[in-house]
Amino acid sequence: MIGYKRNSIYREIAYMVLFLLIFATTSIPVASSYYCRGSARVSHGINIATLAVTKNGEGVVIPVYIEVSWPGKGDVDIVYNTGNVSADTIASIKYATYMASRLAGVRHNDYDYKVVFNTTYSISGLSATLDFALGFTLLLEGNKWSNKVAATGLLAPNGVVGNISGLQAKFKAAIESGYKYVIAPYHPALINNENYIPVTTFIDSYEYFSNTTLYPVYSRFIEEYLLRESQKYFQKYYDAWKELYSLSKALLNSDPIVDMEKWIHKYNRIRENIRKYFETGLKALNESVQYINEEKYYTAASRAFYGYWNILTVYLLGLYTVNDYESTKSIIEQWYNGNMSVSSSIIKSLINKSSYSLTEIDVLVNSYERLIDSEYYMSRFNKLFKPAINETQLFEALTYAAVALARQYTVRQWAKLIEVEKYSSNTIVKTISVNTIAEVANEEIELTKSLLTYLEYLFGADIREYGNIYDSLRESIESVKENPLKALAYVIHIQRDLSSLLMSIPLFTYYNDFVVENIRKDIVRVMYWYQTYYGSILPSGFTALEFMMTSINQSLWSTSTALLHLEIYSRIISFEEKSFCKPATIENMLSIKNFMIPHKNFLMIFSIVLIAISAFLFGFLLGKEYRVYSVGKDELKQKFNYFK
Repeated sequence: MIGYKRNSIYREIAYMVLFLLIFATTSIPVASSYYCRGSARVSHGINIATLAVTKNGEGVVIPVYIEVSWPGKGDVDIVYNTGNVSADTIASIKYATYMASRLAGVRHNDYDYKVVFNTTYSISGLSATLDFALGFTLLLEGNKWSNKVAATGLLAPNGVVGNISGLQAKFKAAIESGYKYVIAPYHPALINNENYIPVTTFIDSYEYFSNTTLYPVYSRFIEEYLLRESQKYFQKYYDAWKELYSLSKALLNSDPIVDMEKWIHKYNRIRENIRKYFETGLKALNESVQYINEEKYYTAASRAFYGYWNILTVYLLGLYTVNDYESTKSIIEQWYNGNMSVSSSIIKSLINKSSYSLTEIDVLVNSYERLIDSEYYMSRFNKLFKPAINETQLFEALTYAAVALARQYTVRQWAKLIEVEKYSSNTIVKTISVNTIAEVANEEIELTKSLLTYLEYLFGADIREYGNIYDSLRESIESVKENPLKALAYVIHIQRDLSSLLMSIPLFTYYNDFVVENIRKDIVRVMYWYQTYYGSILPSGFTALEFMMTSINQSLWSTSTALLHLEIYSRIISFEEKSFCKPATIENMLSIKNFMIPHKNFLMIFSIVLIAISAFLFGFLLGKEYRVYSVGKDELKQKFNYFK
């Protein structure tokens, strides 16, 4: 009887520990489940400060209340008292909610968003885009915010913060209203003010805004480590350089180029352009050899590509002089279609899996982006190349054809990087399901639609006709189910081009070392997190890092494009790992980067300790049960023999 009581106590203790274990591992929501602690609607809101300038040029601080509610449908409710909110501001707020959902790694339509303007002013303009994006991200992440910080700025889809008008007046108004710091895009007039926090990217802005560190702190050591880790890819870029360099040499020895002096006199209006392209191509080829000797293989391949299409343009013009229109068009189309067939078949052979590593996703998305470039330039050629074409149009059309053909080689070269994707037995590489890629592609499509509306107020309604945006968006929507990787490439391609358009505005962001350096540092930080946490080196990141060191005139575009890829991949990781609005398991808890609970490290250790204690108690209890059962059986045996 006494043994039974002791055993009962052990059993009760074990049950209690098990209950605590279940409670600790199921009652803690992950980041996206911050609002999912019950079936009722949950709302969280904060007051933020938007900065504006009146018609007479004075800065003002407009208090705004923002709120996020779960569950929702993606609705954005904008409330104002006696003033008015213009259509461009409404567009900027909606766009900001999409950018916030990307950084927070949540489904945009799982939430509703509310903005209340507590002012009598009429509100217009796009300068509060950054402020709203930061505020909504804060609410979705569940982080705290100091009401001593104000923010202002535009926001490109690649995450680069854009300049706004009246910054000095807005800064002065914020400080006089009691705000200690103002987060704003880089501006030389304020750079020495201790209350001014110049930012370049959304990542930097959010870390200052929320006093949260999203990624590891940058150091030169980390960057050098990443470049060393990526060395295994550089042999492939050497091969890429070798192919493009050999193709260029073959063109230089061809009849149309050798005989250039004989036919160039036919083109009086464009003769200087022909010589310029030829000389530029030769210069780029020589530079590519120089970079090969310096072991800068990606830059060498890029310069060889640039040299190849410049020389190819001259070659095609020479080809046109000895052939009629139909023959020239037929030669170019056969060349293009043959290359397209080879490139497409290579990529198709690589997309037969149900899940991919981040490196594989990066390689395939970049391959598809170059394929999309090639298709676009070929379509431009077909529209321009007509029988009665004039000299200027002819040269432009053949330039498009040359770039389209050259791009085909880079498609294959990027796809070959998959061959390097091999890991040692000690490396844990996490993979992403195709379903997750499709889901993220859909989210980014909706973000792009919102972005287009936002940009209409900067560039006018014709923004949808820029480049091949409309066709690319349609292709992306149609490709989601059949080929999510291609759909994602289409939408990244659109955001890349629109980011470049924004950054081409002289005052959108000041082009200087501070801006480029900060973008580069953010790329290093994100890449290092991917490498240590996810076992993946991302070519789009390390190629941008090298390119920045060798081609300063292209560095802002290349680094910001890499940043766009990395930010979207961050959403992919979040969607793959977060159990949206479901209880978290120990497995989920150990793998999720950020889940919104206080003292999360302590609770994780506590849960692990509970597992160990439970295992010990159940093992001890099982052994004790067996011993009691054995003793009881022997006693019965003895009694049976006695009576017998």
